[in-house]
Order: sequence, then C-alpha cells, then structure tokens
Amino acid sequence: MAGSRREGPPGVHRGIRIRQAALDEMISHARAESPNECCGLLIGTVDAIVQVARARNLRPSPDRFLIDPEAQFEAIRRARSEKPNHRPPGSR
Repeated sequence: MAGSRREGPPGVHRGIRIRQAALDEMISHARAESPNECCGLLIGTVDAIVQVARARNLRPSPDRFLIDPEAQFEAIRRARSEKPNHRPPGSR
C-alpha cells in the first residue's frame, strides 16, 4: 500500500495507508475531470483506504464542487454490503 504510518502515542493516529489501486483511481479521475474539481468517496477502515467511488460533480468548476448525493448514498450502500461479517472474539 502507498502511504506510511508513523508510530506515536497509543490512540493517536499518525497516518493512513492507501491501496495503490485506489490511489491510481483517484489520480485517473482527477486527470479526467481536469481542470474542474472531481468528486468521490474514499472507502476503507480507520487506517486504510481500500477503494475509491467516483461521484459526479453537480457544479463542475475549477474552484467549486457539489457532490451528487445519490452517488454518496450508493457508495455507502455498496461499502456496507461488501463489508465482511465480523464478530468480536467470544460473541455469538
């Protein structure tokens, strides 16, 4: 994964990892929308971005943006449906 995580005091987050595929997607999207702002959502965990969801900019401009709310909701639904089932140890 791209990015780095610096060590620090317990409970203090010092960095986030970004999967190379997600970083490549962000760069591709930004280049495709240039010179306008591009919109999207970063999907992952507290310490890693694992996926990028492109979203339409409803106010295409080099210095303004308005993310399409439908794209936001779709990305949230997709992220929740793809989230692996996880149970804490000892739970039933």
